[in-house]
Amino acid sequence: MHIRSFQNTDSSGVKTLITSIMNKEFALEKKAYQYGDLDNIPEAYGSIRDKFLVAEESADIIGTVGIKKTVNPMRF
Repeated sequence: MHIRSFQNTDSSGVKTLITSIMNKEFALEKKAYQYGDLDNIPEAYGSIRDKFLVAEESADIIGTVGIKKTVNPMRF
């Protein structure tokens, strides 16, 4: 297994993997989750404090992780 930064050529594989997991594991909650970030991963995770990684094995994407800095609205 190899973990690396997302590349634009990974888009289709990432979307297929994540939507298949969500449809299988969270079928009833499907409406609660939006997949908009999967349509443009470089834009959704393009900030200097964001990162999107893929795990691949034998050229297949087998996992992902997205790290995103968000603002805490409760912080004063």
